[in-house]
Amino acid sequence: MSPDERTKAQVAIDAAEELATRCKPLLRGEPPEIVGVALAELVSLWIGGHHPVLRDGVRTRWWGLVNELARHNDQPLEAFEKRPKEEPLQ
Repeated sequence: MSPDERTKAQVAIDAAEELATRCKPLLRGEPPEIVGVALAELVSLWIGGHHPVLRDGVRTRWWGLVNELARHNDQPLEAFEKRPKEEPLQ
């Protein structure tokens, strides 16, 4: 990967992390089943926005990313669910 490609990749990673950080307060304190359905709705809109020919590949790559991130963010769901809405999420 060229330095320019790495820079573009880092900009995208930083933007994604910033967006995720802004979303977390909206989900904090909600029951896991509500968060799950809300995330499923958002992901379905995102996948549905891709050309039908690409959707299976997008879904497969995305699910691999989710699994990798879950290993890095391993914490009980209860810790996320029971945190008061005012308390910042780490």
